Parts: sequence; structure tokens; C-alpha cells
Amino acid sequence: MTTVSAFGSNPGALTMYAYVPAGVAANAPLVVAMHGCTQSAADYVNAGWNDLADQEKFYVVYPEQSPANNVEKCFDWFQDEDTTRDSGEALSIKQMVDWMKAKYSIDGSKVYVTGLSAGGAMTSVMLSVYPDVFAAGAVMSGVPYGCAHSTLDALTCMNPGKNKAPSDWGAAAKAGDPSFSGTYPRLSVWHGQSDTTVNESNAADLVTQWAALTGVSQTADVTETVDGATHTEFKDASGRVTIERWSIPDMNHGTALDPQNGCGVAASYMLDVGLCSTARAWSFFTGEAPPNMMHAGG
Repeated sequence: MTTVSAFGSNPGALTMYAYVPAGVAANAPLVVAMHGCTQSAADYVNAGWNDLADQEKFYVVYPEQSPANNVEKCFDWFQDEDTTRDSGEALSIKQMVDWMKAKYSIDGSKVYVTGLSAGGAMTSVMLSVYPDVFAAGAVMSGVPYGCAHSTLDALTCMNPGKNKAPSDWGAAAKAGDPSFSGTYPRLSVWHGQSDTTVNESNAADLVTQWAALTGVSQTADVTETVDGATHTEFKDASGRVTIERWSIPDMNHGTALDPQNGCGVAASYMLDVGLCSTARAWSFFTGEAPPNMMHAGG
């Protein structure tokens, strides 16, 4: 990865890393991938996004938090100054996207965002405050936007979670960019059923929030079992999958990987559960079949 030291005013004081595979064609996609607490950008490479970028030919940006901002290196998804449009960390991440668009030939309709834990919560932030920038996102063990507004509030949000009406969750997301009138990004939600750090109720609340925001039904159109996980889909009136949710048995807090099939490297919060969230999130983003990660990198 390459460190980009001057990508904007960077009010959130984040570090930017970019991964540029060889042979990327014009109008390529871009994925923003955000690490969890105690992690670095280099740690989140273990999720396999660089390998997949080599295979599918897209760019990856890794925002990185600083201990000077947050001692645990958590993105500050619970601080209003960092989760408001054109402010703090949210603006820093958006400036990274802008820098990549200015530097490389990127299709603005194929910009995606994903992240784990605090990075997952920050994914919810970016989708809500910049719905005009991102086409879709994948939240790994994260929380809904507007779930917390202080450090103490964040702990309650994470576990046991907040109890809000669908209309209130939807209004919280709408407040991220009240003037937006376009099509909202699509959302993929991933969570382990045995997560002791962030209660899985947050996954249900994320679906509720995004369904209320986008106007799709709160009742799933498709429910199936895939590689042992429960996969549900929520479709709009045209039949497009607007939201999907993956609920993974016996999985604790982390990103779901399948190292035996080329998907990522097992490490702290990088969990070998025989299910590749990276390939399947990419499939959700693009609408194409999940790529074979065994072929990643070449």
C-alpha cells in the first residue's frame, strides 16, 4: 500500500493508504475499507480486499485512525463532530475518495464502503451522510447511524443495543443528509450470532433503519441458508435487492473469512468461519456472482 500524505484538509486527522493493482482499466470501481478498534490499516488487509482487487481490478483505500484521536484506534462513530457531513473524520474519508477520483479513472457510480466494528459503524456514517458518494456498503459487526452521541452512549448502543421505532431509525439516517433526494446506497449487513462485543440486535436495527429510509418492506423477500449462515434479502418494488443480512452461527466479533478458499488471513477479529464476506460483499456491490478467491492475486 502507498501512504498518501496530502489528500485534503483532513479535519479528522486520519491517515490514508491506497492500494493500486496493476492493469486497472479506466472507470474502475473503488472500495473504502475501514479497520476495527485496536487495528491498523495493515491489519485489515487480512480481510482480502487487496487480493480481490488484484483479481477484479479495482482500487482500495484504507483510512487509518490515530491513537492521538482515539487511544483504542476506534473511528469516532459516536462523536457528532466526526459523523456530520463535511466535518471531522467523515469529511477526511470523503476527501480520500475525492483524491482517488482526481488521481485515477474511477467510475463515480461504483464507489463502495465497508468496515469492521468501529469501521463498520463508520460505514453506516458514510452511507448516511454521503449517500451521493457511495453506491453500496457492507457493515461488519457494526451499528446503525445515530445510535450513539457520546462514549458512554456508545457502550449502550453496542450492548445490549438501542430500542427505537423503525421511523426513528429511519429519521436518524435521513438526518445525515436531509437535502438528499436521490436513490440511497444499498446495504449489506454481517454479524455473528455469538458476538459478545456488539450485540447482534444491531444488525436487525441496521436493516430496520435502512428499510425505513429506503421504503422497502421490513419483511424479508428471501430467506435461505448459505454455508451455514442465514441470508435474507429485502427488495424494492422493481425487485432489486436493496438490503441483505448475513447472520452467522457461533461467530464472535469480527469479519467473516474463508482462508482455506483463498479468502483472507485468520487473525485477531479476522475469523475463519468458512464464509467469505469479502467476496460476497463484492458480489452484492456489483450484482455479479461471488468471485472465486482461490484465483485472487492472479
